[in-house]
Amino acid sequence: MKYTFTCSKCKLDFIVEGKNLSNKEALACPNCDTRISEATLNKLQTLQSTFKECKSLNDFGLDVKVEGSLKGTKVRIG
Repeated sequence: MKYTFTCSKCKLDFIVEGKNLSNKEALACPNCDTRISEATLNKLQTLQSTFKECKSLNDFGLDVKVEGSLKGTKVRIG
């Protein structure tokens, strides 16, 4: 899953791969360094972790594949 972030200060859109969210202690606009709140980053990390967990479920031979995008994955920072 990819997340598109839009900086409210400089209006730059930038994309972060979901698999890279768990490694982040902070997330900032690459253009002007405006940061996303820690609470929002934690929520996105939890969401990504939940998707990863659901993808690996193997109850009753169930294989779950997550594709596409979710409405509302565009996050405004600043």
